Amino acid sequence: MSLGGDVCVVTGACGFLGKRLVRLLLEEEKAAEIRLLDKDVQPHVLQSLEDCRGETILSVFEGDIRDGNFLRKALRGASTVFHTASLIDVTESVEYSEMYGVNVHGKDFYSKPMKPDLYN
Repeated sequence: MSLGGDVCVVTGACGFLGKRLVRLLLEEEKAAEIRLLDKDVQPHVLQSLEDCRGETILSVFEGDIRDGNFLRKALRGASTVFHTASLIDVTESVEYSEMYGVNVHGKDFYSKPMKPDLYN
């Protein structure tokens, strides 16, 4: 896979899988920009990526992937989306509908064809 010059979006960029994927993309690909989408992006996550960032622009988008307006802004001009956002619940404290909304329907907003006027 070659993402040279592309704008990539990683949902769940601060989670277990997302952080590792972003690092791999920075080390192995020459993307123009990687957009980190997460509900809460901690400064230490960005700091941990500085050693391998190179010329790639890292952009932070904090919000909920179920929010269509948020996604429209974050996806504008992107060529590739990696969906790693998910909710896990080992203590049974998260509502099933919330987990289902993120884990199953979260991808629905960007997996459907976008209308051209969506980005205007």
